[in-house]
Amino acid sequence: MPVDMIVGLFQIPDPVQALTRICALGIEVRRARAREEESLVQWVAETFSREWASECRVAMSRIPPCCFVAIEGGVFVGFACFDAAHRGFFGPIGVDETHRGQGIGRALLLCSLEAMAQLGYQYAIVGEVGPVRFYEKTVAATIIPCSANRLQDRRDRPPP
Repeated sequence: MPVDMIVGLFQIPDPVQALTRICALGIEVRRARAREEESLVQWVAETFSREWASECRVAMSRIPPCCFVAIEGGVFVGFACFDAAHRGFFGPIGVDETHRGQGIGRALLLCSLEAMAQLGYQYAIVGEVGPVRFYEKTVAATIIPCSANRLQDRRDRPPP
């Protein structure tokens, strides 16, 4: 069952090393540009899900956009959003299957959390986490007790 995790933004690693590593592979990670919104949202919907695309659209509506992208040869290979489903929440994040295991997710995560820290957040919530170990290892995230219950309770409630 998915859980929520919390990350202290005062303790996250500097993203420079992760960015340098993937830059050497020919992959650029940067904040998404407003003019990329339509193509990015379409790519997220086709590669991951319509739900994630919807959250990506919300993140792109913020000024500046609360979305980072990984690009190789002019093509999206990854993305990460924050302040999409809820303020102070990180996610969704996704890396194309053909590019996983190269450190792209780590770079996207660190850039996004650094941007959240620069906006004044002290903590970030990573909602409905699948790869718990990735977040524990990368940013020392910890599981929020009873968060699995919160998610279930939310799903059981009728819409307003």
